[in-house]
Amino acid sequence: MMYHQILSKNLRFPPHFSVDLRDLLSKMLHKKKKLRLRDAKGVKGHKWFASVNFEDLRERKIPAPRIPKIKEDLSHLRTPEELQELEEAGQSAPVALIRVGSRLGVSSPPPPHYEGF
Repeated sequence: MMYHQILSKNLRFPPHFSVDLRDLLSKMLHKKKKLRLRDAKGVKGHKWFASVNFEDLRERKIPAPRIPKIKEDLSHLRTPEELQELEEAGQSAPVALIRVGSRLGVSSPPPPHYEGF
């Protein structure tokens, strides 16, 4: 549904979004796939991220601005070790690793209507 809205409607942003954030999101959600800002270098180089030191971020020297409280049971997420076991057993693994708090797990594959997005 969101994918179709991006393609068919004009973007609207909350008034508290800065001009730079609006510009970044507009470039990332461009209706024409070929014109979207998609690569990490382009995103990181955008002026909205000008104050971010990505080296410090990568080295985890920057504290999280907010740590969410997790209300759901995350025991269904697989660890990297469990993923390795799945691969060694010839079973397919989900497509993306995610981190929730200090626990690393995997997400399920995206729905087919997001393919190519």
